[in-house]
Amino acid sequence: MNTTNNQSDQAWLKNVSQDDRLGAFIFIGFGILALIVVNSGFTDTYETILNYKLPLNFIEKDFTFSHFIADGLLALFFLMAGLELKHAFTIGSLSKLNAAIVPIFAATFGMLFSGFIYYLLNFSSAESTKGWPIPISTDVALAIAVLSIALPKASLSLRAFLLAVAVVNDVGAISVISIVFSKNVNYVYVILTLILFITFFLIQKWKSLKLWMLLPLGVITWYFAYKTGIHPTIAGVVLGLLTNNKGSGINNIANRLENKIRPITVLIVLPLFSFSSLGINLSQFNLNSVLGSDLSIGIILGLVIGQPLGILVGSLIAIKLFKGRLPIGLSWNNIISIGFLAGIGFTVALLISELTFDGLSLELAKISVVLASLISAIIASILLRVSNKSNRTSTI
Repeated sequence: MNTTNNQSDQAWLKNVSQDDRLGAFIFIGFGILALIVVNSGFTDTYETILNYKLPLNFIEKDFTFSHFIADGLLALFFLMAGLELKHAFTIGSLSKLNAAIVPIFAATFGMLFSGFIYYLLNFSSAESTKGWPIPISTDVALAIAVLSIALPKASLSLRAFLLAVAVVNDVGAISVISIVFSKNVNYVYVILTLILFITFFLIQKWKSLKLWMLLPLGVITWYFAYKTGIHPTIAGVVLGLLTNNKGSGINNIANRLENKIRPITVLIVLPLFSFSSLGINLSQFNLNSVLGSDLSIGIILGLVIGQPLGILVGSLIAIKLFKGRLPIGLSWNNIISIGFLAGIGFTVALLISELTFDGLSLELAKISVVLASLISAIIASILLRVSNKSNRTSTI
């Protein structure tokens, strides 16, 4: 990575960390608000808002406000994920193969281990087994926010590695969603969506292109992706990966698009998703009912144990067998800490929970995701502070 790219990457990571720290507080605040509303006797009002049918019959006859958030607005979150992954592969920490292979292997094995642990605990139940994709994801924004709060002066290499793992993890999870939860795939719309992806890529070569011109094309692409029967959030990831991030200033379409979309994602999309997903009636559960459920234990152990163990093993395999290397300044203690940060599931884990279960199983899955994410965040914060303190001591 040359000096110019390195400086650009540092500035970009700093902005991402600041935005995600703010976003984390807002996200958590809206989640707490949802819990207060539902557990204060306003459940009917809460459900009326989420189940309100929007006058968008051309999309779907019963297209509710909650569908609009999960299927529509959340596509912007995954567009951000695609843009971040594109940045990492072309400018940032994944721009060189021997550096890229470690977080890619780490994220992949984190997904495999977490899903496998869940499956082992639930394979005897056909209903519960469907939830194996829930613990395979990492919440990019919250993981970076926890790192920024626990270790405000975290090194560039630590932030970059975490971002790389989290984004690869999320893209993998949304790919699983697209495959596992696809139903009645309409191949005519698949072809039309592919044509629009190609159009989106090619139109960026037009020198007179205005950023706003991409908006109607992106919306139409999302609509066609929705009609394919594949979960439409995949459109966000693909469009992000296809966005041109070469050049500087107004010539860098990816940076301009990200600057416009990130505030909307942080301040509107994720808080609304948090509010719509975390309205859990806690009176239905107690600690024994949560800890006595294989479904719940599978999610908790998948995130808290599977993610850090898989990330550690994946990193070792990449280095020992495939000539990968850790970024300069990154220790194995940092890798373990990143593993626990990856256990913060939230956004995608909640989305997969909603796609997989309903009724009490859904509520139980959501509680388990929250508990696992909280446990992972606490362990990661402790490890980061202890590791940082020991590093300072060793340099004295």
